[in-house]
Amino acid sequence: MTDLHPETLAVHAGCEPDPTTNARITPIYQTASYVFDSPDHAANLFSLSEFGNIYSRIMNPTNDALEKKVAALEGGVGALGVASGHAAQLIAFHTLMEPGCNIVAARKLYGGSLNQMGEAFLKFGWETRFVDADDPENIRAAMDDKTRCVFIESLANPGGVVSDISAIADVAHAGGVPLIVDNTMATPALCRPFDFGADIVTHSTTKFLNGHGNAVGGVIVDSGKFDWKAQGDKFASLTRPNGSYHGAVLVDALEAGFDLASGLHNLLRNEPELVAAAEKHGRSLHDVRIPSVQYPIANGVKRSGKRVLAVGTDCSVGKMYTALALDAAMKEKGLKSSFRATGQTGILITGEGVPLDAVIADFMAGSIEYLTPENDDDHWDIIEGQGSLFHVSYSGVTMALIHGGQPDALILCHEPTRKTMRGLPDYTLPTLEEVRDVALTLAKVANAGCQVVGISINTQHLSEAEADAYLAEVEQRLGLPAVDPFRQGAARLAEALAAL
Repeated sequence: MTDLHPETLAVHAGCEPDPTTNARITPIYQTASYVFDSPDHAANLFSLSEFGNIYSRIMNPTNDALEKKVAALEGGVGALGVASGHAAQLIAFHTLMEPGCNIVAARKLYGGSLNQMGEAFLKFGWETRFVDADDPENIRAAMDDKTRCVFIESLANPGGVVSDISAIADVAHAGGVPLIVDNTMATPALCRPFDFGADIVTHSTTKFLNGHGNAVGGVIVDSGKFDWKAQGDKFASLTRPNGSYHGAVLVDALEAGFDLASGLHNLLRNEPELVAAAEKHGRSLHDVRIPSVQYPIANGVKRSGKRVLAVGTDCSVGKMYTALALDAAMKEKGLKSSFRATGQTGILITGEGVPLDAVIADFMAGSIEYLTPENDDDHWDIIEGQGSLFHVSYSGVTMALIHGGQPDALILCHEPTRKTMRGLPDYTLPTLEEVRDVALTLAKVANAGCQVVGISINTQHLSEAEADAYLAEVEQRLGLPAVDPFRQGAARLAEALAAL
């Protein structure tokens, strides 16, 4: 559509006739959320394997029409609609800047931009060097190795000064930085900065794009032409290995044809450069911690099939590994079992599950009921444990697992060398007996027949002899099979389940 005349683009770009009413213009969709056709449909949307609307903070059909229209008018590869022109500038700069870096900007700018860059940005540790941009050599003279972008207005507001975009773009590119052009006053009807070498365009849509004085907004448009990687580490957020994502250079991964998945609370879809790279290269971003299903409230109705849950004296003592090892041992013995992931790592391993710590509290137990539906009477759902009933920070997820899972069996998990609860230096670990008694009492609320059937000990900090001695002592003391599933496998735990 970008080869059409601007007048045509202004009317038709980004818009499709409404499929229900055949209305020519996209309506204003005043909605926060959207209806999903099925749980699978929701899962596909949240995993970005299927395109569609999820939540209006992420995308909205009205916003999408605006973004596509402005991108088409400007000749860019994509756009992002935001709350105001100042928001557009802030987001664009924030992606490129680091504390101690500087912006070289034309002195003839909108007054609000002068205040934003000259005053507000100082709080971020960003310096703005204002120069007379009528002579591009002034820009060159102000640039140094800390410069991260050049900023001008195509048509300065309010003076109407015309900028030599091509000459300024050449200077910016010679210094290895992008040229950002505020095209608010000119609009793409009079000037398309990308045609003259600009790399990013911003707009306050409040003014000439809207023209009616009745709405505030902003847009960022990307040309898709600036080579960020060619600048080394200058644009660290785009090119440097990201510790949050296991040292990956994320844009490289997308360009190489890989999808990205993350279990962090910092969402991939909230990183504009990753979203742009994924769209450019046809890849998907998967945020594991975004629930993919609208879970029900738990009803406590007894379900067919059997379930086992690992409960721990603390967080991170081996509950997930115990569940995975147990599932493998069950299958090796020809028994029916399924590992049911409840955390981001388990979901990344299996490709499905419930991100329990991201589920709204009222629906947590219901999400576990959903995860472990009715099944064959001899089938075991092996539920990945989370948190600890004795951990003051993370007990809620454990309670949801106990009541929502309605386990028929519990396995106690413990790390014997740990002195205090993880992250809580003033709290000592409970004994295995205390965990047994409290967890079993709570489990019997939802399943009166629940039993403790075995003990999993994480002996990674013990020698072989020390581990054997400790396991023997625990087994004798509690009268239950005690194993380290990493060292010895989980066959004895599987046998204990099979005996129920």
